[in-house]
Amino acid sequence: MADEFENGLLSLLGNLRRYAISLCRSADIADELVQITCEKAIANRQSFDPATRLDAWLFRILKNSWIDMIRKKRTMGTQIEIDNAPTALVTDGNATTEAGLRQSARPLNCCRKTSARYCCSFALRSSPTRRLQMSLMSR
Repeated sequence: MADEFENGLLSLLGNLRRYAISLCRSADIADELVQITCEKAIANRQSFDPATRLDAWLFRILKNSWIDMIRKKRTMGTQIEIDNAPTALVTDGNATTEAGLRQSARPLNCCRKTSARYCCSFALRSSPTRRLQMSLMSR
C-alpha cells in the first residue's frame, strides 16, 4: 500500500528525468541521476517536511547530485576501459626494487677502501636506500 510520499515520487519521475536531461544532455546519465535522486529521497524520507513541496525537494536533490557527479569527474581524471588498453605496462615491483638497489650499490664499493668516518658522513647525506645499504655492508 503506497502512501502520499511514494505516490508523489512516482508521479514526478517524468519531470525529474526531463530536468536531468536538461542538465546533462545525456539520457543514460539522466537515468542515473534520477535513480540517485530516488535513492537519496527514500533514504532521507524522514527529513522531508510534508508542509513543503515535494517537487522542489526532489529537484534540489537531483541538482546537488549532478553537481557532485561533475566534481567527481573533475577529480577522477581520464578513464579508459581495460579492454581498450590490453598492452598496458605491467612491472614486477620486486624486480624493479632489486634492480634499483643493485644500481645504487655500485658507488658504495669504494667506501670499503676508505675510513669508516667518511662512510658514515656519506651515509648521512645519502638517500634512505643508500643508508640501508651502508648499514648492511658494515655487518
